[in-house]
Amino acid sequence: STLPGAACLLDMDSGELTLMAPKQPPEAAYWMGPQPTLDELAKEYGASSACYTEDLEQLLGSYKHRGKSVHTMACLADKVEEAIGLEGAPRVVRGIVTSTLHRCRAYKTRSEVACLLHANAASGAAHAAMWEAAAPGVTEYQLEAAFRSEAMRRGCGDLGYPCIVGSGPNAAVLHYESNRRVTQAGDLVLVDAGAEFRCYTADISRTFPVGGKFSANQRDLYLAVLAAQEHAIAHMTAGATLHEVDSGARRVMLGMLADMGLVQGSVDELLDAKVDRVFMPHGLSHHLGLDVHDVSSTGPVAKTFEAGHVVTVEPGCYFIDPLLDKAAADPKQSKLLRMDAVNACRGTGGVRIEDNVYIQDDGCFNITAAAGVPKAPHAVEAIMAAARA
Repeated sequence: STLPGAACLLDMDSGELTLMAPKQPPEAAYWMGPQPTLDELAKEYGASSACYTEDLEQLLGSYKHRGKSVHTMACLADKVEEAIGLEGAPRVVRGIVTSTLHRCRAYKTRSEVACLLHANAASGAAHAAMWEAAAPGVTEYQLEAAFRSEAMRRGCGDLGYPCIVGSGPNAAVLHYESNRRVTQAGDLVLVDAGAEFRCYTADISRTFPVGGKFSANQRDLYLAVLAAQEHAIAHMTAGATLHEVDSGARRVMLGMLADMGLVQGSVDELLDAKVDRVFMPHGLSHHLGLDVHDVSSTGPVAKTFEAGHVVTVEPGCYFIDPLLDKAAADPKQSKLLRMDAVNACRGTGGVRIEDNVYIQDDGCFNITAAAGVPKAPHAVEAIMAAARA
């Protein structure tokens, strides 16, 4: 659960954690139900004790004349300074807490990974529920409803971010969220959705055929993205850089797009002309945890993977009209594209496959796979077929 408006004070000498909660007015009991006591809040959140936020001045008063510094986030510094006053007050330091929290959040504990595993298991079941509910004529929002229902049934009452349910051409819109289209026979449906467990969110993308069977071209495109992802996961380990893993995945995908007759020339030529960016304009990976784009000392994207990181692995291949038009008008790129074949794929949308992995010293642990979330095309088709039997 969450506690809006709460704060905490950690005494670095004693290790005591004091939870500060907003005090609710008496009428909250009949508008919102019985309110927890301070002792109940401390027990629920694992704090040494709890007090009300209005008692901040009294709480900080004990630190006067001790020569201690109070470290706080910049957005709270003025309020803290006002609460402790000036005479004999400890020094208020603004610049360390936020950066320290960001650095610490990049490294997940076993308990945090367990939360992410639970979130992945619930999210995977919710993705499968969409596959079972899918049929031409079903709306994107009805598929979203299937996801939300199954995630909640599995104990995840909140989602980590808005569901992306893009069918047909909408699968080529990277952050499509309106989810209003009626699916049609022959559509691919790209879904990027993840549920939260104890505030930790999964971030899983899967793509499936609304009719239950991939066409030959759809399967080839899917396998190209899957091969790129599998190559990336095999090379994700402590010490590897995002650049080298991302580049390797793009090489694999470009090679398979060449086999499909969509591009021509060597992989080096294609990369030099940035043809890969025509089909995959986004990055491969970002941190994951309390936020879907979690924080670290380098921002939401790891430059070099380190043991303890939890990150996404999400290659994709899309037919995005503005990018294809721009490439067709670029002499350097257009000569490497087989435009007749590419144009025939317009309207297909695209494919994205995304798992969540825990970086270790000798590789990575695929949390999504460990949670039993299928992604092989035959496994997706089998689940859909069973629902129709």
